[in-house]
Amino acid sequence: MYGFCLKGEQIKLFMNEFLKGETFDGFLVKHMEVFSVTKFETDGNINPDYLKEGEKRRSCFWRELRPIAFGLIKGKVKPKIFKTVLALPLEKAEILSENAASMHLSVTFENNRIVFLTGTSQKSFSLDKDVDLAWEGYIKKFLSFTALFVKLWNKLCVYKYKDVIKWIIPIIKQEKKPPPTGNGLARIP
Repeated sequence: MYGFCLKGEQIKLFMNEFLKGETFDGFLVKHMEVFSVTKFETDGNINPDYLKEGEKRRSCFWRELRPIAFGLIKGKVKPKIFKTVLALPLEKAEILSENAASMHLSVTFENNRIVFLTGTSQKSFSLDKDVDLAWEGYIKKFLSFTALFVKLWNKLCVYKYKDVIKWIIPIIKQEKKPPPTGNGLARIP
């Protein structure tokens, strides 16, 4: 698991690119949740009638749901929660690792910060971390070559796995403790 967060002015820059740009359009949406006036939620499954002849996929691409997400959160009041779980299409994931069943990137806006977490699943059980390492390496390269992140690179706060776990578990338990500051920060090489 690889995680990092954005705060302050970085949020506006990222959200502008995420909701208006094409950077993430090639990812599939596995889950999207917006809690603003009310809660909106989708599993990202596509209506089969919407697909072109011969096209086979279960999930919508981000480019298809991006305008809907933008419509749900635009306005003067920020949503309480905006969470999107994106996945690399399987054919691309298999290029990174033959044992990859899925490779996910969770993007969550909550408590005036955006938290990014990676996750993977394997086709067959293995004790090695090859799938995780391949996905983390891909995400680091993907984000480092993205124009948006070039602007933000010096301002990113990147957490080691053990530090992410320390503050993500209380959030899951609804204790809402803030992430650590100072100790445990690690810059991406």
